[in-house]
Amino acid sequence: MALQMKAVHLSYVVHVLGVAGAVMVLVWNISFRGGLAWSSDNKNLIFNVRCFLSICHFKV
Repeated sequence: MALQMKAVHLSYVVHVLGVAGAVMVLVWNISFRGGLAWSSDNKNLIFNVRCFLSICHFKV
């Protein structure tokens, strides 16, 4: 017996999990890694932007 599930329902689940993951990475970067910065003397802040954008599938 095959599982009957519409693709749109699965798409909603995947999108919700993606947004939740992006929010968790953003909170992690801001709360535990010192924040985000496009340009800074502290290179770790610039790297934090890269981590967030990579989970959102933006090309850096």
